[in-house]
Amino acid sequence: MKKLPVIIDCDPGHDDAIALIAALASEKLEVLGVTAAAGNQTVDKTEKNARKVLEICARTDIPVAKGRGKPLWNPLSVAPEIHGDSGMDGPVLPEPSMPVCREPAAALMARLVEESPEPVALIVTGPCTNTAVFLLSYPHLWKKIAKISVMGGGAFEGNRTALAEFNIWTDPEAARIVLESGIPVEIYGLDVTHKALIYREEFALFREREETPEGELTKLRASMVCEPALAYCAREFSLEQFILLGKGEEATGGRTRDSIVSDVMEAVIGAIYLDGGLEEASSFIHRFILSDLEHKQLFYDAKTILQELVQQENTGGLRYELVKEEGPQHDKIFEVVVYV
Repeated sequence: MKKLPVIIDCDPGHDDAIALIAALASEKLEVLGVTAAAGNQTVDKTEKNARKVLEICARTDIPVAKGRGKPLWNPLSVAPEIHGDSGMDGPVLPEPSMPVCREPAAALMARLVEESPEPVALIVTGPCTNTAVFLLSYPHLWKKIAKISVMGGGAFEGNRTALAEFNIWTDPEAARIVLESGIPVEIYGLDVTHKALIYREEFALFREREETPEGELTKLRASMVCEPALAYCAREFSLEQFILLGKGEEATGGRTRDSIVSDVMEAVIGAIYLDGGLEEASSFIHRFILSDLEHKQLFYDAKTILQELVQQENTGGLRYELVKEEGPQHDKIFEVVVYV
């Protein structure tokens, strides 16, 4: 599989540390370098945290460069109340031994982009300061940027003020430079990132099964939240009998369809949360979904199984092509051709 070369511009931070680990583990990304911005904490702390993560992941071959110590215009305002004084309070990681790059962040970006035979994607998970400085300083390299992916903003909410998201709020002038550059930009705001949650139940799942391979745990977790498993759990207490359906859905067997029953199950969990709070919702999930897990693994992803088989045989990558789709929006049937 051909990997996309990327530079990660971040301000670790617990969330950015996880993002770095995920990027390093991805089969789709080739991390060329990491640049540290001032944001969650001062740049001296965020660049040290980035080096800590790379060392834990045994990727000291990836250069880490320090960026500007403050936003383009505003004074720096860090977030110790969220990430602690170190920027990554919690588990104590060893002090990094790998050196920080002598080049400043923008210069490292420029060198890596210039040396890459393929267009490079910039992944910005902190304030856009370093990326904006790079764009302003090296306009001749814009044509070699495939895209810029930014974690920032929010369509319906903020986390620094009622409407402002932290990364954009920290350096709005830099964000404007990035957004108005004309380079393709993808924005992943709070309305997206707040859907990628890890709950206490999932922590418990990993802690209780420390000896289980990560791949098996991932499949177990996926089986817990798929349509067949949720519908199965709902039918254990006859939830489908209480669904009010339209005449069309009733006549076409909607009460027996996993897609409808699982949607209602999710709605019930949401209603319990809104009415009784997190503890009540958690109790419901433990009682009706997380109980007897071993017998609720009803979902086996054929795509994942096929990918595993191909990787075991070392026969290269897979390519999928959608050739047909039919049925109503809530119950689509897709026909896909797989090329091995």
